[in-house]
Amino acid sequence: MTSTRSAGPVVGIFSLEQDVHAYAVAEAVGRRGVQCHVLATDALALSSGASWWGPPTSRAVLPAVDGTPVDVGALSVIWWRRVNQAQYRLPEDIPDADRALISNEWRAFTSGAVLDAFGGTWVNEPARDSVAGNKIAQLRAAVTAGFRVPRTLVSSTPGDVLAFAEALGGTVIVKKLVGAPPAPLATVTVTVEDLARDPASIAACPAMYQEVVPGRRHLRINCFGESVHAFLIESELLDWRRDLTVPFRPHRLDGEVEDRLRHLLALLGLRMAVMDAKLTDDDELVWLELNAQGQFLFCEALTGVPLADAAAGFLIDEAEAAGGRR
Repeated sequence: MTSTRSAGPVVGIFSLEQDVHAYAVAEAVGRRGVQCHVLATDALALSSGASWWGPPTSRAVLPAVDGTPVDVGALSVIWWRRVNQAQYRLPEDIPDADRALISNEWRAFTSGAVLDAFGGTWVNEPARDSVAGNKIAQLRAAVTAGFRVPRTLVSSTPGDVLAFAEALGGTVIVKKLVGAPPAPLATVTVTVEDLARDPASIAACPAMYQEVVPGRRHLRINCFGESVHAFLIESELLDWRRDLTVPFRPHRLDGEVEDRLRHLLALLGLRMAVMDAKLTDDDELVWLELNAQGQFLFCEALTGVPLADAAAGFLIDEAEAAGGRR
């Protein structure tokens, strides 16, 4: 299978085959006359057209979702969105051990071949993306960037957790550090009494315990390079995502806050991220967490703000800038 190179900038989106964000942004990129390929990292098994030629050359070709062979070295920018899921297009009678082997081999091939052959701009660079996904690392960076964050303890020691909860008035928030499929874990509040009833659960593995930030004004902040798009959600729920019928509207952040957000991205080595924060009754922004490849299209659906176009414009700008550096 022969790949072709484009004279202009080329955007590559590496994600899951069923990721609506990948297709929406790719369509928006295409409307602006820029070539864009979507590569489904979970649908490569049993396909053909994936090869890497080793040293002294550095060339990799992978198939796009439409079957087009994509020369990785010809891409100007890669949006490295969702890349670690298992291969799902496998016959049902394949043993679990073989499924795991096949998925791991594809992960190793995809990341290794692309890292070797690609010379453009990452959104985001894989190692940076991985570190930034660690809630401990991102909280430290947020403080360095000048944000207030909730008082936090990460622990598996029952005595430390109980003392922390008691010091905060008897109620804390508990959330996962990473989680694991297929059992997503909600962020919930727990009391000292709840924690004291089951110390073995605390000791089973570390979890993140945080102070409860009062107020009903939540912020969802989408950062695409220098561009910041914030939304205000008014909800009494701790996790506002459980009810999207609440008031949800665009929100203007002051310039100083936006500069701190950009500084936070720079500290973590990211070009884009989706962040969550909360406004106190005194209008102080309390920074909560980020997802370097978080969801944002629901904000567009609820408010009409064209975020897919914003993300597409950002990727095109990155691709054009990469063309001048290569």
